[in-house]
Amino acid sequence: MDQPLSPAHLAVRAAAPADAPALADLADARRRAYEAFSPVFWRPAPRARAKHLPYLAACLAGTAHTALIAEWRHQVAGAAMAGHRAGMPPFVHDPARSWLLDDFYVAAPDLWVTVGRALVEAVADLARAAGQDRLIVVSAAQDAAKTAMLAQAGFGHKASWWVRPAKPARPALAASSPAMRVGPAPPVYDPGGPVALAWGPHVPRRPDTFCQEAAAAGAVLAVVPVRTADQEGTRALVRAGYTEASQWHARPLGTARP
Repeated sequence: MDQPLSPAHLAVRAAAPADAPALADLADARRRAYEAFSPVFWRPAPRARAKHLPYLAACLAGTAHTALIAEWRHQVAGAAMAGHRAGMPPFVHDPARSWLLDDFYVAAPDLWVTVGRALVEAVADLARAAGQDRLIVVSAAQDAAKTAMLAQAGFGHKASWWVRPAKPARPALAASSPAMRVGPAPPVYDPGGPVALAWGPHVPRRPDTFCQEAAAAGAVLAVVPVRTADQEGTRALVRAGYTEASQWHARPLGTARP
């Protein structure tokens, strides 16, 4: 934004498939910024924007997501696209009905407090009206401006994904644990090979062993979700050399805006 943002000129509207290029531009900028936070986990894939564009267009045309655009003087200042389920650990095992807001962007970091807040409140209102119990928002652990806005909006840091690079075995073995899923990263990211994600209600109590199993299965990165309340699990991950990549913030939707 080349002028101070006035709330009077900020409008939030439903996104349409024609807005996919604007979302793709915002997402591409976020990927480049996040790569510095966790270079393996967040490393953009070649031609990431081109790969992301048709996916975004399909999501905007479908019914599994709710997407909003924020405009200031008819310029796109931010966007939010929430999935209608939170199917990733550690929340995949929770009974609470939740929307997951991962595709969430603003045009500049200083807009989180205004544009970002307006978008997240609008998404929360829609999720509440749809009968959801909770809204979950994902952020990079080091995205201080976004994290501060979420705290001001009443969101609590409920979980994190911790990561550790692995040296993949050649040839790779089959995954040895049902609590681990090994597969490619999303197409917009390129960590250099498959990723192993701990999949279960509990954090591996031997994260070194989990990283070894991930490497044996051919993974270049071990990813372990842990709830913030699990201090023992977090300490074990730190001791084993894992670093915090993403944070998952949540707010109950049983009441109106804080």
